[in-house]
Amino acid sequence: MTQANLGLDRRYLRARDLAWLRRYRFVRPSVAGGVSEGTFVGRHRTHQRGRGAEFADYRAYVPGDSVSDVDWKIYGRSDRWYVKQYEHESDMTVVMLVDASGSMGFSGLAGGGRAKPQAAEKNTDKNADKNADKNADKNAGGNTGENVRGNVGGGVGGKVGGEVWGGKFDRVGEIAGAIGFLLVQQQDRVGLAIARDGLAQMIRAGSTMTHLQRVIDVLEETAIEGRANLAEALRDIGPRLPARSVLVVISDLWEGEADDVGENVEEGILQGLAGHRHRGGDVIVFHVQHDDEIALPAVGRVRMVDNETGEGLTVDTNTARKAYDRFAAEKRARWARALRGMGADYQLVTMQGSCEMVLQRFLARR
Repeated sequence: MTQANLGLDRRYLRARDLAWLRRYRFVRPSVAGGVSEGTFVGRHRTHQRGRGAEFADYRAYVPGDSVSDVDWKIYGRSDRWYVKQYEHESDMTVVMLVDASGSMGFSGLAGGGRAKPQAAEKNTDKNADKNADKNADKNAGGNTGENVRGNVGGGVGGKVGGEVWGGKFDRVGEIAGAIGFLLVQQQDRVGLAIARDGLAQMIRAGSTMTHLQRVIDVLEETAIEGRANLAEALRDIGPRLPARSVLVVISDLWEGEADDVGENVEEGILQGLAGHRHRGGDVIVFHVQHDDEIALPAVGRVRMVDNETGEGLTVDTNTARKAYDRFAAEKRARWARALRGMGADYQLVTMQGSCEMVLQRFLARR
């Protein structure tokens, strides 16, 4: 049985990634005194037998599963490989909250990146109303780098299956796909929530390959537009999360200083995450930034367009880059301090390197 037969050669979970993914295991962060003790560790056997484990279901064989777990009777009847799944006391639930706002389509000042699909669940009327106003933070200077896209030709992304690759949401998708696979292969549960103008969609946690396929379907079909409004999404998702679950937030965290009613947006996000920590849950934040958002390239005068509102501004990057770089660095540092201060795991993610390198860097900090 090939990896493609299992449906695991997708945009956000490619067959060639499975070889390195099998070397890792996703482990609940153990926070004691504010010090985290490991999230990704070397893979070891996760199939539990005997006390505390009982047969629950079958799932399709995944490359890397031991042949000793294959149910040969089913294979003899169906010519298909299935392995037995066991419920065990250490089952873990991980919910990934993914930012699908317009800024996640940013692919650098050279353009390129992921084409925006048409998602059935998007609410264009709601987006139009909420996108009418732009927060003061972006008016004050965010147009030089905050949620912007250069209106110049060319492409910075590579090609995957003939598709342009290189936008921030592509990085989000591959991280989410990798985490989902790690969890399902070790029989833990993974759920997905989409943040776009609040909580746009949520898939309850599951632990089968069929469920993982659905998660990837949603990631690949999600429309990238509007604002994330992470604070509202966290308020909505909070009551639905199991008390001791792991919440993984994957976002560029480009939120303004104040929302439409004047409330501090960053404080609202931090309060939502702190609430989950207080209920005994764990929080991991992957802060996704394009390299051009970290250091504004000196490419002269360009027309920059806010991906979330459509408003544009002509900027001379040669003169604006110093002020922008200082602003962006201060904002990243503020997020890192606040998140680590509440006991969350914080990882800055750029467009450099492979998804495996991203997870390896995360592991190296542990």
